Amino acid sequence: MKIPFRKGSLISLPFCDTAGPLFDSEEIENIFISETLSLCRKIDVEKIEIRSPISETGFKIGSFPTETISHKVRMFLDLPDSSEKLLKSFKSKLRSQINKPVKEGLRFEWGSINKLNDFYQVFSVNMKELGSPVHSWMWFSSILEFYEDKVRMGLVYKGSQPVACGIVLLVNDTVTIPWASTLRKYNYLSPNMMLYWNFLAFASDGGYAYFDFGRSSPGESTYRFKAQWGGQPEALYWHNISIKKKKVSKVNTTPEKLNANREIATYLWRKLPLCVANSLGSRIRKYISL
Repeated sequence: MKIPFRKGSLISLPFCDTAGPLFDSEEIENIFISETLSLCRKIDVEKIEIRSPISETGFKIGSFPTETISHKVRMFLDLPDSSEKLLKSFKSKLRSQINKPVKEGLRFEWGSINKLNDFYQVFSVNMKELGSPVHSWMWFSSILEFYEDKVRMGLVYKGSQPVACGIVLLVNDTVTIPWASTLRKYNYLSPNMMLYWNFLAFASDGGYAYFDFGRSSPGESTYRFKAQWGGQPEALYWHNISIKKKKVSKVNTTPEKLNANREIATYLWRKLPLCVANSLGSRIRKYISL
């Protein structure tokens, strides 16, 4: 990934929580390391970033220094073999919250490319309100096309108005949700509860073993939301290997320091008209690896 006017980075993988290389022999590992260093020299990158669920990289690229960032977690839920069993495992308060949007007249629908405009209507508005550049419409179109039967899109409607949306990916025995949003003015109707419950029910009834709620910072509202479903935190380790420097620049390892300048950028982004935010966001987002 290369940011304009800056040296690039090799990241495994951008926009994902975990990735990293896999080897089944020392010989293949050595070939990988050799080819990686060759590629770094060829495209002139300054670092390699390995996103991993384990605290060690599992291999060593030369004598280059490594800094590990580990203040984020992903939330995992072990699933029973049916949605009925899953629902019974929840406390009465959570079951009541799941029923609320039904009583309020909301409905859940599955969709695909035919519902992408509705999805993007909700997703882009929410991203602007969060002060974050949004992926392009074409990005999501490509996801739906590429993953075929390994992707599902779900939406929650109030009448004809989409009020919540999400996309899940089906990876081996796990259902993971990389993208989800709601329209803030409808949050009092709890559309998020309907959205997530339908995804969880689909995963349980479909024979999947785990539901991956995605990345969060402990203590934040998204962390608490995922924890109420029974999601358990698993630490994420993002290993930054410096290629150009003898010493790794000090990496701020707390969310507060990492986000020191974000508040100003977020405030300004929220003030943009939606059409401007969508147009600029689709150009900027590809340079943001999160």
